[in-house]
Amino acid sequence: MRQSRIRAVIEASVVISATVLGLTVLGCGGRDSAQRVDGGMVDSGPGTDGPMRCLVPEQCGDAIDCTVDVCSVSGVCEHSPLDALCDAGESCSATVGCRVGGSCTAVADCDDMIACTFDSCGVGGICNHMPLDRLCTGAGETCNLTMGCQRTGCSTAADCNDSVACTVDMCAVGNVCMNTPVNSLCTGTGEVCAATGCYVPMPCTVTADCDDGSFCNGEEVCDPEFGCQPPIRPQDCDDRDPCTTESCDLVSDTCVFVCDDLTATCPMCPEAPIDYNGTFGIVPPPAQMCAFGMVNYNIRSMRFTYAGGILSVMAGSFALTQPGVSSTTGPMAGAFDVSYQIAGGCTETYRLQGTFSDANTFTGTWTSTFVDVDGFSCSFSGCAGITVAVTGTRTP
Repeated sequence: MRQSRIRAVIEASVVISATVLGLTVLGCGGRDSAQRVDGGMVDSGPGTDGPMRCLVPEQCGDAIDCTVDVCSVSGVCEHSPLDALCDAGESCSATVGCRVGGSCTAVADCDDMIACTFDSCGVGGICNHMPLDRLCTGAGETCNLTMGCQRTGCSTAADCNDSVACTVDMCAVGNVCMNTPVNSLCTGTGEVCAATGCYVPMPCTVTADCDDGSFCNGEEVCDPEFGCQPPIRPQDCDDRDPCTTESCDLVSDTCVFVCDDLTATCPMCPEAPIDYNGTFGIVPPPAQMCAFGMVNYNIRSMRFTYAGGILSVMAGSFALTQPGVSSTTGPMAGAFDVSYQIAGGCTETYRLQGTFSDANTFTGTWTSTFVDVDGFSCSFSGCAGITVAVTGTRTP
């Protein structure tokens, strides 16, 4: 039995935070353009969407104490949230400041004021922003995460600055930016230069050797001579459907597609399913104590989270999950099946199955099982599996 088992009575909490089909669509409203003032503020032009333009950092104050406000080399204000400027246990949101838990609880908390990015609030309250070039309306424009829709092409080398110290940036023939990696500009032992900066290549024989575990940043490359190379491009989540908005969820490592019927040629999105988001009291509370107190829980409430296609049920240290659930199954269709397993000499599995009868009530079954791996740990612990029929009722 692993020593990291729960030692205190669990007051379980279960979140359902739904990424709801058709519930969120991009906001495309423009913001007022900056006006020239005595401090030298640059007018960004009538009806311009995007960040505030600037000449000096003093023009970029956003009244959020935990953001670092700078005037970038491109002459636009950038606001970087920094958790270290908040009290212990708080996170910094670029839009609302310091708060307990993640940086967001709703999509509105993640609005980066960039009209061409898809903003979402992912699992754990983490804001995600995905640039979508097709939301730019100007000829030759692409979406930049910090500057909004930008016209492609360049006139000087300064237009091509990629903020990577080991690349030589130049505006080449045809007004095309070229950012050439130069290994000699790296200072660390064994470092080489890539589009993302200097790094020490890891030896490899196949592409799988280079997998960094992140789906959204794209597929790493194995170079037989130089070892693992960074991804050439981010994960492509574009489903080529003009009636959906797509993003890559950094927490669940999945592409997320949301119905978007703002385009005149798109059919009306289906009605959103019931949102079961909330905390539910559990009756009777599943409870168990064995293994000399190392297994000790008493679950009186649960809190569900559904985001990025994954249902999570937090019950204290128990993080029961159901990966790979689409937006038409799981809690959105009323039924769910989540589990949590702890490996060891005696493998422990905790499972919750249930069905919502309405937005405020579900009935289900809590099951615990203990399976011997080494032939003696389960018997020695005295732990035996239980099955408890439970009812969950929404609490205020």
